[in-house]
Amino acid sequence: MDCSNQLRPSVGTSSVTFVFDVTGSMHDDLLQVIQGATHIYNATLRRENSIYDYILIPFADPDVGPILKTRDSNRFQRGLQDLIVQGGGDCPEMTITAIKLALEQSLPNSFIYVFTDARSKDYSLGDTVLKLIQEKQSQVVFVMTGDCGDQDHIGYQIFHKIAATSSGQVFTLHKQQVSEILNFVQHSIQTRKVNLLVVDKIQRNKQTYTLVVDSKLLEFTVSVSGANPQVALIDPSNKTLNQHVWFTRTLRLKEVYILNIKHPTIGEWKIQVISSSAHSIRITGLSRLTFRYGFSANVITDLARTRRQPIQGCLTYITIEINSPDSIRNAEQIELLDLFGNILVNEKIQSNSTYSTLYSTLRKFEPPLSGIDSNGHRFQRLSSTAVTSYIALKPVVHVDLNSIEIKVNTSSKIQCHVQSQLPYHVQWLKNGQLISISNYSAQINTVELLINEPTEMNDEGLYICNVTSTSGYDIGEINVDVLTPPPLVQIIPSKSLFTLINSTVSVDCVVQSTKDYQLSWKKELSSSVLIETSQDRTAVLNNGTLKLINIQKVDDGSVFVCIAQNEGGETQERITIHVQENPYVYVYPQTLSFSNQWNVTLTCVVTAGIPRPLLIWRRQNSINPIEQSVKIRSHNGLLTIMMATKDDEGFYECIGSNTAGEDIKTAQLIYAEPPLVSTENSYILVSPGQDVDLKCNVISETYPDIRWFKGNELVIRHQTSPSGLLHVKLASEEEDSGNYTCFVQNTVGSSSTSIRLDVGSKPTIHIPVREVQAEIDTQVQLVCEVDGSPKPHIVWYHNNTERQFQSDDRSIMIVTNVQQSHVGTYTCFASNIFGNASADINLIVTMIPRFTFESNGYLYGIVSKSLFLPCNHIGLPKPIVHWLRDDHIMTLEHDRMTIDSTGSLTIYSLKTIDRGSYICALYNDIGQAKQLFQVDVYEPPSLTNNSVENELDVNIYMPILLPCPITGYPRPSIVWYRQNILINHNKNTNIYLHSNGSLEIRKVDIIDSSRYHCEATNPAGTIIQYVQLNVNIPPSMIGGEKETIVQTKVGKSITLTCPAIGTPDPIITWFKNNNQLKTFDLNNQYVLTNVIQTDEGIYRCTATNKAGTTHRIFNVSVHMPPYFEHKTENISRLQQKSIILNHTLALLCPAIGLPEPQLVWFYNGNEIQLTKKHYFIRQNGKKLIINRIKSDDEGRYICQATNTVGSIDIVYDVNVMVPPKFIEEHNGIFATKQSYRTGEYLRLPCTAEGKPVPIRRWYFNEKNTLDLQRTRFLYDGVYMEIEHLTLDDAGHYSCLAENAAGRAEKHFDIDISTHPVFNDSLTQIKIQALINSTVKLSCEVYGVPKPSINWFYNTNLLIENQLEELNIEHVQINDVGIYECVAINRAGEIRKRFTLAAYAPPSIHSNNETIRIIIRRNESLTLNCPASGHPTPTTRWYKNEIELYGFDQELFIKFIDRQDTGLYSCIVSNNVGTDRRYFNIIVSGPPEILRSHINLHPTVVRGSSVTLSCPYTTERSSLMSITNTTWIPPSFKREHEQTRYSLKLNENQLVISNVQLEDGQAWKCIVANEYGLDSIEIQPEILVPPEILNDDTEELLQVENNNTVKLLCQTFAHPIARIEWRKNGHPIDSNKYVTIKNNHSEILQIFINDERDGGTYTCVASNSIGKSEKHFFVDIFLPPTFDYASTNRHKTQINRTYTLPCLVKGIPRPTIQWLKNGKKFYIDNKHIQLFRDDQYLEIRNVNEQDAGDYTCLAENLAGKAKQSLELHVLVPPRIENDITIIEVTINSTFNLTCSAYGNPKPTIVWYKEGQHLQYGNHYLTIVLPPMKNDARIFYTCIASNEVGSAEQHYRINILVPPSIDSIAITPISTPIAGNHFTLECNANGIPEPIISWHFKNRQLSSGRNRYYQIIRASLNDSGIYTCVAENKIGITKNDIHIDVLCNYVQRSIYF
Repeated sequence: MDCSNQLRPSVGTSSVTFVFDVTGSMHDDLLQVIQGATHIYNATLRRENSIYDYILIPFADPDVGPILKTRDSNRFQRGLQDLIVQGGGDCPEMTITAIKLALEQSLPNSFIYVFTDARSKDYSLGDTVLKLIQEKQSQVVFVMTGDCGDQDHIGYQIFHKIAATSSGQVFTLHKQQVSEILNFVQHSIQTRKVNLLVVDKIQRNKQTYTLVVDSKLLEFTVSVSGANPQVALIDPSNKTLNQHVWFTRTLRLKEVYILNIKHPTIGEWKIQVISSSAHSIRITGLSRLTFRYGFSANVITDLARTRRQPIQGCLTYITIEINSPDSIRNAEQIELLDLFGNILVNEKIQSNSTYSTLYSTLRKFEPPLSGIDSNGHRFQRLSSTAVTSYIALKPVVHVDLNSIEIKVNTSSKIQCHVQSQLPYHVQWLKNGQLISISNYSAQINTVELLINEPTEMNDEGLYICNVTSTSGYDIGEINVDVLTPPPLVQIIPSKSLFTLINSTVSVDCVVQSTKDYQLSWKKELSSSVLIETSQDRTAVLNNGTLKLINIQKVDDGSVFVCIAQNEGGETQERITIHVQENPYVYVYPQTLSFSNQWNVTLTCVVTAGIPRPLLIWRRQNSINPIEQSVKIRSHNGLLTIMMATKDDEGFYECIGSNTAGEDIKTAQLIYAEPPLVSTENSYILVSPGQDVDLKCNVISETYPDIRWFKGNELVIRHQTSPSGLLHVKLASEEEDSGNYTCFVQNTVGSSSTSIRLDVGSKPTIHIPVREVQAEIDTQVQLVCEVDGSPKPHIVWYHNNTERQFQSDDRSIMIVTNVQQSHVGTYTCFASNIFGNASADINLIVTMIPRFTFESNGYLYGIVSKSLFLPCNHIGLPKPIVHWLRDDHIMTLEHDRMTIDSTGSLTIYSLKTIDRGSYICALYNDIGQAKQLFQVDVYEPPSLTNNSVENELDVNIYMPILLPCPITGYPRPSIVWYRQNILINHNKNTNIYLHSNGSLEIRKVDIIDSSRYHCEATNPAGTIIQYVQLNVNIPPSMIGGEKETIVQTKVGKSITLTCPAIGTPDPIITWFKNNNQLKTFDLNNQYVLTNVIQTDEGIYRCTATNKAGTTHRIFNVSVHMPPYFEHKTENISRLQQKSIILNHTLALLCPAIGLPEPQLVWFYNGNEIQLTKKHYFIRQNGKKLIINRIKSDDEGRYICQATNTVGSIDIVYDVNVMVPPKFIEEHNGIFATKQSYRTGEYLRLPCTAEGKPVPIRRWYFNEKNTLDLQRTRFLYDGVYMEIEHLTLDDAGHYSCLAENAAGRAEKHFDIDISTHPVFNDSLTQIKIQALINSTVKLSCEVYGVPKPSINWFYNTNLLIENQLEELNIEHVQINDVGIYECVAINRAGEIRKRFTLAAYAPPSIHSNNETIRIIIRRNESLTLNCPASGHPTPTTRWYKNEIELYGFDQELFIKFIDRQDTGLYSCIVSNNVGTDRRYFNIIVSGPPEILRSHINLHPTVVRGSSVTLSCPYTTERSSLMSITNTTWIPPSFKREHEQTRYSLKLNENQLVISNVQLEDGQAWKCIVANEYGLDSIEIQPEILVPPEILNDDTEELLQVENNNTVKLLCQTFAHPIARIEWRKNGHPIDSNKYVTIKNNHSEILQIFINDERDGGTYTCVASNSIGKSEKHFFVDIFLPPTFDYASTNRHKTQINRTYTLPCLVKGIPRPTIQWLKNGKKFYIDNKHIQLFRDDQYLEIRNVNEQDAGDYTCLAENLAGKAKQSLELHVLVPPRIENDITIIEVTINSTFNLTCSAYGNPKPTIVWYKEGQHLQYGNHYLTIVLPPMKNDARIFYTCIASNEVGSAEQHYRINILVPPSIDSIAITPISTPIAGNHFTLECNANGIPEPIISWHFKNRQLSSGRNRYYQIIRASLNDSGIYTCVAENKIGITKNDIHIDVLCNYVQRSIYF
């Protein structure tokens, strides 16, 4: 059972339970159930209240279970998959037992589905199951796939009874239909499902049922189970519904009909049901309106107090609760139905007046509910299960105890517990005599008899309660024993006893009892815990008196209990001990000095006294306590005087008092003033070795302590006089210079003053760098570090000449703008009153190499000439010169290259190879410089050919190009001459000079014949080329070559004339559409007669002679209006064009027409005249180009196309987009770099213009500023604002302006500074420093930019631009003063002030070790504490950390006694420190062991260490003074005694390591000194944690089924361990296992039934100090078995991935091996891969070779198994035909082949143009008829198998040989000479034949034109004309005879 989640199920949730027959015949059923379970789970997730849990109960015969109960759907499915179906054969199974378990395990209102193919064997449990159904209200559905062949057997009929009672059904199906019924299951699991009709019919019939549909019913489902069921539905309008329109048919099988109606019409429905056998009908609905019910003898208001079933033969009420009262208006009646739908009773019901949801009536049975819903519609509901009455059982009586004891005279009750389903009466009898009779209802479960004030004589005996109802009787017996009364107890004195400490008292306990009693005393620890009294200080006398000896403080509040006990009980009486002790108080300080306005506190504490003494303060000699006031406060012994004055001086008494007495202690307050100190000179300067006195003037009422400090250290090198004078002898600079502090202190305060003492010294100089190197034009600092006292004066000299200072710091000489004149020696001269010193620094000036000339870097020379490359330069030191050629070190050709002294390079006899880059590189120690030259070498012009003169012919008016083939470098400039006269080509537009020097005459005239020459010149030279030009006249047309538009109509004749002239006479040729035409005798004319549409075209006559060619175009057309040609885009009349400013716009006007239309462009209504230079019209107006378009060009452009027939136009609306552009300003907020302070306001502009209006986006550090919370944008981003700037706002801001035309960016760098702030936020700091200590003044400051820091001392600049920390070493008095730190940046400045004072801590003149003094009693003791410090320290004495008063530097004790033993200390202190020394005073006496501190029986774990402590004291002192501590061990065995030779003794403690059991004996401790001894015995208890007596903590056992395993767990422990067994971490079920127990061991017996008995068994041994575990791993060996397999035949398509399963189980896990076709095969983990422990074989991209028989071999230690799997690879069809276009001749026969391949073998179907022709044959024979109208026929071959299909299309092209139908002549009459005629040859054929005309053995024309025309006939044209028609499959011809007549003589025409 899965108990992973034990959450309490919510109300209304249900269980889904599968009860499954696992016999072998159910294999196929299981596979379908596993798949259906997934759908069921998914369906439950969509419900309003999900199913709570899932339960699986397998059953067979005789086993049922195990039960799987889980909330995890995946676990439920795995449970289904883990089921093993096997065995069977005897048919009946334990079905009813499994259903009973399902009802018990599932929640109420659950869904139970039973899957079996057999009847029940345990049908005797049917009544129990029926009763459970009525209790649980659950539905049971049976899915039957078999019945053992006898449906009349009671084992099968019980299924129908259970289904009928639970409103379920029995579905009889075939095994393959299980999955279909599961689809119904997933829809039937509804949390809002209500029953509407439940009817079972025992015979076939047709019957109509009525169903009332209300507004709350969302849908209903009709389910009929029987033979050939049919259902018809009639809605409230009496209309029979069409199944296909209205029904949602859930399931339709031979034995089952289920349909569902969504959102049914409200009203009364009729449902007709027909079945040919006994059948069951169930109608359920989906609604929130449901009800619950219960039976009761009376009308009640709590449904929980009712019964699910009525009692047979009893009048009963039924109570109904509507779960959704708002959904109904009223419930009216209930009907009692039998299982066949017959109405038994029809009764009205009424609502409860108190609870509106409750309705009740009398004697109701299985209640359908009907009434009116909230919308006024009738409704009806049926109970979820049927209800049966039952016969009441006889009463059952039981008692808690058969024998009880009661106290005499104490009234008591005896009880009998009764279970009765009917009212009953009770008779009580005592010793057989009736004493009472009472009647009770069935709801009362307990009856009582009161025995009032019982006595032993009258009330003892046997009591019987006799319970009787109409169904029988039962009795209960109770034996009553009356006990005597408990004793009476009185303690004297009563309740409380007050006694003094260390006294002995007695307490009496007087007892009165009628029977013998026992008396004892115990001590009460708490209200419920009593312990035995201590034998050391208590004793109980024979008369029961308790004696308490030597009362101690710990006894205060102790409660002692006197206990007297007899057979009637015990009586306790308590007394509380109250211990009293005289008070003892302690006052500190006992003497206290104070000054004016001080707050003074005196403390008085209680050190002893019981009860706690009351503390009060009073002035000495005053009887009244001190009164509380604003000035004086007294509380809990603390006396505080606020703002004390001299009047408060005097003695004060603290009085502590309680009921035992009082104690008084005195403290004294002494008034004093703090000292005043001054000095005459704060600064003293002396020479070395001179004596000097430092004087300190002191004013003080008391003699103060005067000390001198140098820095933080007390001055001990020189003597200080009592008057405070410090005499310094032989002053030394190193030891005596510094700040001195005179520190004066008395008892109430201190004061100090400082003197600065400087011991002079002559200057000393340190030069960090003696040779400084500086770059010319830079700045350099020369540093001279000078020491001396007083501070020396510094003078600088340059080459012995004094120099002026450039800075305030004279130790640094700054030389600006360094030049060569600054080279030399600089002398630093320092002097003071004690001497002088000097040092030299040498300055060296350097210069990076540089050039002394300017050059653009470009040089050229002429071939064979010289070239000079300069390299003049300067530098310090003198640079080295290198020349580089093309970045490589240059190798000089010495015969033509030289370098002079300046480094310049000269190249002689230049060559073209000298072109390139030259670098002059300069180097010295300081740096380098480079000059780059790009050198070019020029070549003079030259002719490319050897001819100096050419002759050219050209046609008049044609362009001619006069070449000038000249080369040179650079390219020469060329000019032309005609007859030696310069041609100005810029003025003559007919002449154009090309870039290559050729001269173009664009239109040659006759006058252009002449002699020309070109002259080419470049910087290297000049050359000439001559040309002779001859002009010829080409042919021309009279009237020009303009195109002639000829418009005509069909049937008209036109003559085209070609009047050409030229020299020589031109030859004229005619063309139509570029195809040459046959001409007549008069070639200058071409005649078209009887014009038809095909005569349209472009006719051209061409005139050609030697000089050239000309032509005239005739455009012959039929009238056609203009239209636009649609080639690449869909042309609409109005188009929108957007173009970016300065881009090129092209507008198209693709208009065509006949005649060709004229195209005119308009801009904003005006015709475009091309006056704008950037406007261009191309392609005869079909394209308008606007270069670099401007904003002014925006507007509407119209192209209008017009010809003689009509016109058309196209409109362009042009929008010119302007990219964003920023307004250029560079100041104020427009500046790209801006600085701000934190807190200031920032506004940045983004003033960009553009069209369309740009979208502005702001970015901060490349991120979108929308993420910044404080950023605000104005006017759509024109401005960005930040009100209060922070440092985080510093950075790079960018404004991006963007529109469709482009984008622009503007950047701002914002720098933000902050005012300096100190990190600690302090501006005033007071520092007290010890003399000679080091003081660090921290000035950590934050600011942006980082502030510079200056230090000031007493307002004088101390250090400039220093770090954040100022260190003052060896602080002296003269260092005292005010230091100021000033932090400055551009945002401001800030100051911090430090006030420095110096002090010296106190010091005691002795070493730091504790002084130990052992002294005898009555001797005198003096302790000294000499000390020094500044200010003078005060001395306080302490004993055991309690202050002693009245002593100064000496403590004197006369006649020392025991209580004087202790740890004394003196503390000297001033306001800068303390010092302390300790004195350990030991007063000798005999020792005493502190028994109260010793545990005489300590517990210790074996193997660990224990410390036996023997604390003692002498004369009760807290310090020990011992002579010897001796431990006497017990007697051991020899082997253990050796381990105890040497034990560790730590003073009074004995450490015993590795404790063993032998050490649990008595150990004796003896302490002794010279005055006596004491001893005690300690006996430890040795504890042993559990230990499992086995070397191994884990043990592996491997067993097979049906064996018994014994697990032994043997332990050793003290105390004895408790043994617990666990399996897999959980406690075992003691009912399933046998355990054999012994004192220290336990055996667990396990009988192995199956693998579930295996696992990890753990023996856990534990006691109070630990536990131990041992694990037994029990492995159950099971041979391999295979899980279910739906089939062994597997199919998959080629190129897919397929997985073969081998789901095997076994223990241990079997190893798996795969075979193919009985052999091992290679698994490459690419194409074939194993996973899930080789249980799955995955084949990727399956191919045909993967098909075969696969075998899965499984093997483990328990056996072997194998499973065979057959894999078929399915290949979809493919057709392998290459030829799909076939040409055949008419009247022929041919075959089509469809070569199809696939697996399974494809079937072939032939189609002809969509019509079926043939099936199954790979070949199709086609016979073409003699005549065929269709030129093409389409055939289709379709190959298909179960995995796909393929198609192949064939196109049959039918070929027809050519034939000539007729030959005709036009005009029809005989042609006459001089006229024209046309021959027409009407030929047909496929493909279309080529027609050629032949006349007199020569071919006249060839092509697809059937016409041949003779323009002007002559007699020579008479003869036989032959028309030849030919195509690829044949040729034919026909003749026509033509006679041309003259003089109108008619001739015959022969065909």
